[in-house]
Amino acid sequence: MFFQSVLLAGYAYADLTHRLGARRQALLHVGLLALSLAFLPILASSGWKPQGDEQPIARILLLLLATIGLPYFLLSTTTPLLQAWYWRRFRSRVPYRLFALSNLASLLALIGFPLLFEPALDLRQLGWMWSFVFAGFVVLCALTARLSMNGFGTRSLPRRAPRRFPWRRSCNGSRWPRWAR
Repeated sequence: MFFQSVLLAGYAYADLTHRLGARRQALLHVGLLALSLAFLPILASSGWKPQGDEQPIARILLLLLATIGLPYFLLSTTTPLLQAWYWRRFRSRVPYRLFALSNLASLLALIGFPLLFEPALDLRQLGWMWSFVFAGFVVLCALTARLSMNGFGTRSLPRRAPRRFPWRRSCNGSRWPRWAR
């Protein structure tokens, strides 16, 4: 329930900050990304271990909030924010391919993590690795936000005709469902 709630909050944040405008949205997001680095590494101290006489649900929720809360919240905003920034920059291109790429990467991670990383690394190593990769994500997202701030607002971008792919049939003899075109 924690992860679904934070995911929904991330989507709401992306929608609400869209109303701020491109520059303020990017600055706010980069500021939150920088703040999230203070929560790294995502390793829980031994003080979070249950003592045995308290209810574990509240303690688990607090642990999740204190360690992974803000980083996960910001990760959940990535797809809607990048799609909005992409659309602002390239108005004639459809950003939903980014969503499909994100889903593919998530599927590969879900399959690959228990097969490759979990057996090879202990919990401490996994926490540091995740923190290092997240810090790289913060840098890339900040660079993308900077490009998006500079890329629109003052000039009008020319509209391009959608590119037709030679490997994709069109109209009646299509191999692709209508929703995938």
